[in-house]
Amino acid sequence: MKVSKLQFKVHIYDTDCYGVMWHGNYLKWLEQARDAVMVDAGLDLQLPQEGYVYPVAEQTVRFRKPAKLRDALEVRTSVEIKGPRLIFSQPVFRLEADGSETLIYESTTVCVVCDANFKPFRRIPEAISSAF
Repeated sequence: MKVSKLQFKVHIYDTDCYGVMWHGNYLKWLEQARDAVMVDAGLDLQLPQEGYVYPVAEQTVRFRKPAKLRDALEVRTSVEIKGPRLIFSQPVFRLEADGSETLIYESTTVCVVCDANFKPFRRIPEAISSAF
């Protein structure tokens, strides 16, 4: 399973008054990482492409350690196909100055593949499954 990597830096506007990243920013970065994976596969989460849309049906998250101001973070995204769903596993790592890394956040997002009218498919169309 291919893993796509996307790096971010925690800026002042991402944090609360204690210098800890606001929890909602993770969801924004996870969405950007999922979008990058889909675009790399020739698909698009944002626009109906060839009649397909990919609404988020479920998302689970687990906070392990806080991200803080000026931390370098990396989202690693992998995709699994199960029935009519795309399951995105997205751990987030803090990249330390010494080259080590620390797992700080875990997320699994389930997107259901639907037609342009948001009717779910029973199986993922070949055009999508072959992209992965």
